[in-house]
Amino acid sequence: MIEHHSALGTKDFAIAALEELMVLLAATCYVLIDGTYAMQLWSALFLAFSVHLLVHIVQAVCFRGYVPGLVSTILLLPYSFLGVESIWYAMSAMELTLWGAMGIVLMIANLRFAHWLGSKFM
Repeated sequence: MIEHHSALGTKDFAIAALEELMVLLAATCYVLIDGTYAMQLWSALFLAFSVHLLVHIVQAVCFRGYVPGLVSTILLLPYSFLGVESIWYAMSAMELTLWGAMGIVLMIANLRFAHWLGSKFM
């Protein structure tokens, strides 16, 4: 995994990040049109995004240095905390666990796709 990511350039990571942004924007638009299970889906993605932020911090600690996304992670952590707290109050513990797990599975699949997409431009 480290070899794969170190082979990707800045442009490749930017393409992967853009794809992830498009997924989050699409989910937000789906909430705005009041789609079926829209808030649950958005919450699942937000919970996964929050876990993704923590992954950047763990990566920085493991590598003992800067990793791409660390600065934006630090800036987004307070907002992430507030969002997760709001979701915590809106859902039962079982719903939170199930939607959070689903979001993480979707995040892993999407990250693999986003990095594959980014590698196509190497």
